[in-house]
Amino acid sequence: MTVFVDAQEVNLRFLALSSVGYQQLMKLSTAKMQGEKNWSVLSQYLEDIAVIVPYFDGLELLNLGCDYYIGVYPETLASEFHHPILPLYRVNAFESRDREVLQVLTAIKENLPLREVPLRSRQDVFISASSLEKLFQERFPQALDNLEKLILGISYDLDTSLKLPRFNPARPAVEELRERAELGLAQKGLTGKEYQDRLDQELAVIHDMGFDDYFLVVWDLLRFGRSNGYYMGMGRGFCSW
Repeated sequence: MTVFVDAQEVNLRFLALSSVGYQQLMKLSTAKMQGEKNWSVLSQYLEDIAVIVPYFDGLELLNLGCDYYIGVYPETLASEFHHPILPLYRVNAFESRDREVLQVLTAIKENLPLREVPLRSRQDVFISASSLEKLFQERFPQALDNLEKLILGISYDLDTSLKLPRFNPARPAVEELRERAELGLAQKGLTGKEYQDRLDQELAVIHDMGFDDYFLVVWDLLRFGRSNGYYMGMGRGFCSW
């Protein structure tokens, strides 16, 4: 998350240390999504949260008004730090050959000639946990020790009893979803056995995951939007009838 600390733009990382910290993390995320970037406002949500500042030149002058860790990468040049350090590693490519694809995509995005877009570092490629540990053991072993101590105290007690809202309390959602889905197939003229079999399979997955009400709620929102002339997008990763 990028914030402004006394007009200085600073990139931060956050780690929730408890269930309370997780709730605070959600508040930070919400404030950020609403456009808030001022650290004097965001810093009120730091209970049970570890703040990590990736190392940069001049970091020693930064005053966040709270304790924080310094994040170091394998290629970080500094060797002396005024705060405890933690390991950081960025991944931009799953395999080394993907770097060229990312270079092309960046050139397209920025509308630049390919020769003006540098090839991403090999240090941004996904590597095994053992290889990553070896890198930090060689450069910053204390960062690994600090990380181990930090995660030992992390514990979450999340309420797994939370349920999605009911679409229609007067009727089981599994029945209503099937009725509306089958009506949708009939209206589209998709009456063949292959369509019915696929529908049965999809509805079974939805029901097993407890998402019957969820799909009906999303369908109702889309129905309302379309009936009122709102542009409705294709959504992300799922569909509703």
